[in-house]
Amino acid sequence: MSKKRILAVAMAMALALSAGVIPSTTDSLAAKKPALNKKNLQLKVGEKFKFKLKNAKASKVKWSTSNKKIVTVSTKGLAKGKKAGTAQITARYKYKNYTCKVKVKAKTKVLNILSWNDEMKDRVEDYYSKYKDGKIGKVEVNFIIESNEGGNYNYIKKLNNYLAKNESADANDRIDMFLTEQEFVWDYFSSAIPVSELGITDSDMSEMYDFTKQIGTDGTGVLRGLTWQSNPCGLIYRRSYAKQIFGTDDPEVIGEKMSDWGKFMEACDTIKTRSGGEISMFSTPDDLEQMFKNRYGATENEQFNAAKNLMNESGYIKNPDSAMWTSAWDEGMSVDGKVFAYYGPLWLANFVIAPGTGAMDGDGNVNHVDGQDSYGDWAVCRAPQTVNWGGSWIMAAKGTDNADIVADIMKEITCDQDVLVMAAKDYVANVNGKKAGDILTAEQVKCPVLGDQDAYAFFQKLSLELKY
Repeated sequence: MSKKRILAVAMAMALALSAGVIPSTTDSLAAKKPALNKKNLQLKVGEKFKFKLKNAKASKVKWSTSNKKIVTVSTKGLAKGKKAGTAQITARYKYKNYTCKVKVKAKTKVLNILSWNDEMKDRVEDYYSKYKDGKIGKVEVNFIIESNEGGNYNYIKKLNNYLAKNESADANDRIDMFLTEQEFVWDYFSSAIPVSELGITDSDMSEMYDFTKQIGTDGTGVLRGLTWQSNPCGLIYRRSYAKQIFGTDDPEVIGEKMSDWGKFMEACDTIKTRSGGEISMFSTPDDLEQMFKNRYGATENEQFNAAKNLMNESGYIKNPDSAMWTSAWDEGMSVDGKVFAYYGPLWLANFVIAPGTGAMDGDGNVNHVDGQDSYGDWAVCRAPQTVNWGGSWIMAAKGTDNADIVADIMKEITCDQDVLVMAAKDYVANVNGKKAGDILTAEQVKCPVLGDQDAYAFFQKLSLELKY
């Protein structure tokens, strides 16, 4: 463009501006009236909100509050609720005031419960009498689920991260209650409040089996965790194989043949000999290893290795190089599995062996057909020794500001015998209560996968006897 052309365009724009054809930025703001982005606002204590005065130069706006004890506001319009009440935020611009009424509500307390699955959530929602519509009284309940999907102890890593900063975190961000499995209980004693400090007494816990309290007790004798579960292990064996080899499937008779290590090894040899080597006592060495777990789930290696070597050398284990939770382990549960027994608690029978029998569909419905699956062809008897396998221990986290609620939940879910009976029936599981066990035994609640054996009566005896 030539110099003459550029000069002509510039002169034309100047004339248009002077005539009001092209508005300036100042005129544009003047054409639109300033207005606050909120005229009425509700905040919770601690909550923030950014005010803006539209159609105004931000640098020229002066902000103020009528009561800084209720709500504060910064020079840039950032308001924060301080305590319950009502106040007014004012934006002053060009000698005019623009106001917003702010109502600050008290911050709702939150109870945070941390677990790796819905187990605790279900228990609180189903059995805790004071829980209603997501709240306990006026306290909101927040169930934090950090699953173990992906392996590598994902939940444990997340739990460690939460607890490391728990006592310094804001009250509503703290973990109040957390769950841990038996094998990790020991690791979290230092993060848990003693049960006695929660106000839960020996009298409250008098119906609990002693061994469950032993697991929840630290090295100085202080009880720090409670459980609603009791998972003593027995020998879950095939009835048809027992009849074939021993001439009976009676749990009392078979249990007597397994009642100490000498008799157990003799029974292993009898099973191998009379079946022509087709049937083995166990599927994998892991089944044997469970018998040598201490109260924190660690293996007593010297004893286990001696027994494992003897059983492997003698051919009493079907898959000596395999492990639990593998397809080879599962195959032993089928109608032609050729495995005499598995070692475990009631949950193993109901939630592992039952699906492995071949009688259950994907929705958990049982369609048993004689000769085509092994459902009902199982029973449970004594083993050479009994340990507890599994369970969730509830702990009150240090730093909680809801200790009274945590204590009440722990007490009702783990100590109330009526609650335990309901849970046992709903979840087909053994529970941590002597009176509850007596009620279930008296009602003769049957276990279908175990051939309608009165399993609660059996596991009640083991629970009373087990000591660590």
